[in-house]
Amino acid sequence: MSDGARDTPAQRGSEAAGNRDTPAQRGVSAAHDGLDDLAGARARLAAAQAELAAALLAGGPAPAGFDERRVRIEARALRNKRRRVTELVRPDLASGLGERYAPLFAAWAPAHPRLVGVSARADADAFGAWLVEHGHLPPPPRRRWRRWRRWWLRWRRR
Repeated sequence: MSDGARDTPAQRGSEAAGNRDTPAQRGVSAAHDGLDDLAGARARLAAAQAELAAALLAGGPAPAGFDERRVRIEARALRNKRRRVTELVRPDLASGLGERYAPLFAAWAPAHPRLVGVSARADADAFGAWLVEHGHLPPPPRRRWRRWRRWWLRWRRR
């Protein structure tokens, strides 16, 4: 097939192999294999991240390769941060409970991890509803609650 001009490596490989794939086609095939490997690596990474998030936020066991003590320390720090944010968003809960606020929040938080897309206010409201439901706080008077809600909705629009 050669007319004296130099053949490209792809032509030489194609002629020698007969009807086999050209190196370019083999490269595409290898790229697909690489994408499969990449997809598998991403899936493994996502599973490892979910396992770590469960350990940090929901009190699950520390993933393999992580120091159990350090994971527990970080989980406590994240829980304390969440407690402080809840206290900022709903100061009425902290003032109504006094010294019982921190232990009650520590009891509530592991069983109620904050879900993706849930605002800090909704999380604090869920904690407040749990406190009322379990008798730690009296239910808010309906009239005051409506007035407060009306004020909040107006303020939020600004």
